[in-house]
Amino acid sequence: MKSTYGYVIQIEGSTIHWKSRRASRVITSTTEAEYHALIKGAQQGLFYRSLFTELRIPIRVTIKGDNQGSIKLTKNPEFHERTIYIPLEEHFVRDEVERGTITVTWVPTNKQVADGLTKPLTREKHQRMLQSLGLRDVTESGVRL
Repeated sequence: MKSTYGYVIQIEGSTIHWKSRRASRVITSTTEAEYHALIKGAQQGLFYRSLFTELRIPIRVTIKGDNQGSIKLTKNPEFHERTIYIPLEEHFVRDEVERGTITVTWVPTNKQVADGLTKPLTREKHQRMLQSLGLRDVTESGVRL
């Protein structure tokens, strides 16, 4: 079964991009699925870094993950049994972390904004996710379209 991954790109707390999609291949473990999502987010983050660099606006790319295993894979170049089925080109993120172009940090699952793009949510969690994304219901604030 193919898992769903998601990521959110924010600059100084403002959401500029988000995506949720089914993985193109079957992923066999939680660590691998989280690593895949981290990689997809890193690719998009590097795109925005390049764009803003051309505009002479320096930004830092920080990836916030809630899976310790996937975070460790970005920092440890040694072979892990968990990585045997991960395509080699996906390990580019290790080089980016080593170069310092990407920082990967841990965030508790209940504060992981992107989880709302991949999991069913209660009304309360949905409202919290919208707030974290900086989205609001324009119909409640009297804005007319």
